[in-house]
Amino acid sequence: MNKLVAWFVKVTGFLPQLIFFKKKIYYQNKKVQGRKIKGGAIVASNHNSLLDFALLMYVFMQRDMYTLVAEVMFQKNVFLSWLLKRIGCIRVDRFKSDTSSLNVAIKKLRKGKVVEIFPEGRLPLKHEKGLLPFKTGAVHLALKSNTPIIPVYLDGKYGKKQSAGVMIGEPIDVCKMYNPLKTEKENVDELTEYLKNAIKALGEKLNEVKEKK
Repeated sequence: MNKLVAWFVKVTGFLPQLIFFKKKIYYQNKKVQGRKIKGGAIVASNHNSLLDFALLMYVFMQRDMYTLVAEVMFQKNVFLSWLLKRIGCIRVDRFKSDTSSLNVAIKKLRKGKVVEIFPEGRLPLKHEKGLLPFKTGAVHLALKSNTPIIPVYLDGKYGKKQSAGVMIGEPIDVCKMYNPLKTEKENVDELTEYLKNAIKALGEKLNEVKEKK
């Protein structure tokens, strides 16, 4: 990450994002987890649009975010690839067994950084409703780095006269939830499903709150 480039992007994009996103941020429990993130943490969110990354950058603006980004974004053009690297994106080759991206993320977390991940692994197709099956990467990162996962739900309502809704959940400590009587695979699979259900519940809570407005 080049902090000068990262902050230049944040500063120059601040006013445009206020107008475009018109974000409304809600909390499961603001006293437990607000927009300020202390120490190392994983921000895990559902994935609606390529704009999700930009929105979260301004939701948690006080912290530099190291985001796991699919290889396809780095392949679009030279400038975009250069920019993504400078603002802290970590390339993930989804169709290779290479774990180097996860190792990079683990090192960042152990140094007290914030890593952002979209566990669904891709954007939904037009006919796909609800959350896609979650990949296990977020839980693996949390277990290997002993850091909490902050679940977030985004409603994906961007542009025009819409307001982007964000629901921030309480941190999940998967290390404390790990059951030594079960295999690692069983733990990872169950914890991943727990994370998915937690984010789904945040979505339901967000809908309830917005309906009352």
